[in-house]
This record gives sequence, structure tokens and C-alpha cells, in this order.
Amino acid sequence: MSLFFIGTILVFYGLPLVGLIILIILGKKYFDKRYKQVEHPRDVLGLGADYVPTKEIFIDPKDGFKYQVYFNPRTGDRQYIRM
Repeated sequence: MSLFFIGTILVFYGLPLVGLIILIILGKKYFDKRYKQVEHPRDVLGLGADYVPTKEIFIDPKDGFKYQVYFNPRTGDRQYIRM
């Protein structure tokens, strides 16, 4: 094989592959917001840091989903979060 043929293969197949790999890395780093940082993990659930999880877990007979109870000891408020 000649060097021209090998160079042509690298240009037509290698460069787009390198470009695709770079785009995937940049996309994961800058555009993937699933793992964004939050101040407190309960903020993701829509709860403040005051809420503590209880051991109460139940299945709602109305919709069939499993829920966990979170309790705010300061106010006595309870929140039911679907698992």
C-alpha cells in the first residue's frame, strides 16, 4: 500500500472519528445537566434541608406508586415523595 492510500484512509475515516469523540466529550461535559450540583440533595426532591426522611414507605392504592414520607420537625409538616 502506498502512503497516499493510507493517508487518504486516515483523512476520510480518522478525522471524523476524532471529531465525533471530541463532540461527545464536550457534550457530556457542558450539556449534560442530569448530574448538576445542588446545595442539598433534598432540593432535587423539592424539599428543603429541614425535611428528614422517615421509615414510612407505602404504596398508594389509588395510583399504585411507592411513596416515602419526609417530615419537618420544626413545623410538623409531612411531604409524600414518589420513589
